[in-house]
Amino acid sequence: MLSFEEAGTILDEAADALPEEIFQGLNGGVSLLPRLVTDDDGFCIMGQYIVDSMGRRVEIYYGSFEDVHAEDPDDVVASELRKTLYHELTHHLENRAGDRSLELWDAAYKMAALEDAEAEARNAPPRERALCRIVHARQEHLPEMARLERLCFSDPWPERTLAENLTDGCRKLCLAALEGGELRGYILLQYVLDEAEISNVAVDPDEQCRGIGGQLVSAAANMCRKMGIRLIHLEVRESNEPARRLYTRQGFEIAGRRKRYYRFPKEDAILMTKRLEA
Repeated sequence: MLSFEEAGTILDEAADALPEEIFQGLNGGVSLLPRLVTDDDGFCIMGQYIVDSMGRRVEIYYGSFEDVHAEDPDDVVASELRKTLYHELTHHLENRAGDRSLELWDAAYKMAALEDAEAEARNAPPRERALCRIVHARQEHLPEMARLERLCFSDPWPERTLAENLTDGCRKLCLAALEGGELRGYILLQYVLDEAEISNVAVDPDEQCRGIGGQLVSAAANMCRKMGIRLIHLEVRESNEPARRLYTRQGFEIAGRRKRYYRFPKEDAILMTKRLEA
């Protein structure tokens, strides 16, 4: 079992890696307390978000972790500590958002990050400016996104699934690459606090090998960095050498394999991960 001091260091590092905006109004901070805390049924409470006369704070209970995870490896305990921190901070965001809701807070945060990224692109030297304009995908883009799905993938998502990823906005991000008003490609990510996963990248086959896929991945990574995300994960077919080369150029590294992950045809997935600097 991790020592109390080691557990505190893990929580400190996890908190330092998150955007400062998450902690706004958390005037009591995040505290690791040595005591064991249980509910009325005797089950251990691992952490709590507290709102009282002393302010707002997150409390993590080392004694509860010691009781529940005494036999577990240190990496499991570390992972559970971080999950508890993220869970209680989510309660804080929900409480802070009030009648705006967490989804609206999250959407506003994403929009600000995209505006920053677009401003950087506009101010870049001419030879460094991108081929396409990167925007948030909207409902009007859905028919073309669905067309690209059918052209690019043997097991394409239906339009209704794409629509769900646009309307279920909290912790999802979909960017579209536009050129002369025409959709050339799109990228879809899902994220939880400081980790994201790329679900889909599609580029019109007639427009491939022009750097549009790289532009989408780069723009998404730039947005993720501004949002405080530190890791981006993805799966890619083992035989998809062009995509694997693209991701490698974008700084992704092989992290593992998922056997028989894909259908039509069945094939292993290569897992890749990119670490973003603060």
